[in-house]
Amino acid sequence: MDVLITHGSKLGGTAEIAERIGKTLRAKGFEVDVVPAHAVRDVRKYGAVLVGGGLYAGRWFHEARHFVLRQAAALRERQVWFFSSGPLDDSARTSEIEPTPQIAQLMGYVGANGHATFGGRLAPDAKGFIASSLAKKQAGDWRDMAQIEAWAEGVAQQLEAQPTRAPRPATAYAPLPSRAAIVTLCLAAGLTGMGGGAALVASPDGSLMRMPVWMLEHSPFHDFLVPGLLLLLVVGVGNTWSALLHLRRSDNAPFASAVTGMGLVVWILVQIAMLRSFHPLQAAYFVLGITIVGASFNAIREMFPRPPGSGHELAPHH
Repeated sequence: MDVLITHGSKLGGTAEIAERIGKTLRAKGFEVDVVPAHAVRDVRKYGAVLVGGGLYAGRWFHEARHFVLRQAAALRERQVWFFSSGPLDDSARTSEIEPTPQIAQLMGYVGANGHATFGGRLAPDAKGFIASSLAKKQAGDWRDMAQIEAWAEGVAQQLEAQPTRAPRPATAYAPLPSRAAIVTLCLAAGLTGMGGGAALVASPDGSLMRMPVWMLEHSPFHDFLVPGLLLLLVVGVGNTWSALLHLRRSDNAPFASAVTGMGLVVWILVQIAMLRSFHPLQAAYFVLGITIVGASFNAIREMFPRPPGSGHELAPHH
């Protein structure tokens, strides 16, 4: 059987775990390819796929996550296992660590057979603000190669017993959390912001929007050109960009929409202060901005779980 072992590894530690798993499976008679996740284009030749990722704040390095999302349909037809590298202590050696919420969601999405968390590695000279800060106290290698080989041998035994995957109904797979609500909110702010901003830039005297210039008498602006640019770029392009990030399930999406949603809130407050007027539409956009910010912070909170007693959720990329 051909087996693919693919990994998302920023600093090389997870890649080395993947190589050790590959060596173990080859010794058991399997044909194994070990390939970085970003380089895999097709998995159809493989009967089994093992996906590994370095953990950071309870989340896989993005290349591993994107691989699973990109190849989800094919993975559902194959034997699949996940593995992670992260804890900068002995916890992975002394106990079985449950997959983080993000990885558990991905497992349900493709029907993975199992998951293992192995210790991480952090070099004393690690680059990056968080990694370098942790390296001052937690530099070291907590990967237990004997544990990794034992897990790989267990996977080999399961593949020998059941080399192919039994068909499952579509309902057997858990859907990923919907992004429809926040995408809709961001697009509502973004598209209308781009439309209004473009109209003000095209007609700085406000004629296209039926807004007389005298409305700016209490502001530092002589026409609507600068306010139009701010509306177009900050509110319009910013929120539209945030919606696209959410559609791509980018790790940066909640942070982006929190900023652009707050931009909408500030825009409305400044507009009311400068124009010294109030319109129900302003109230609607203020509520829209607050809702975007709230949804974004809720998504951020879910990204950074803090299970009681766990020590691996803040581990840097490996």
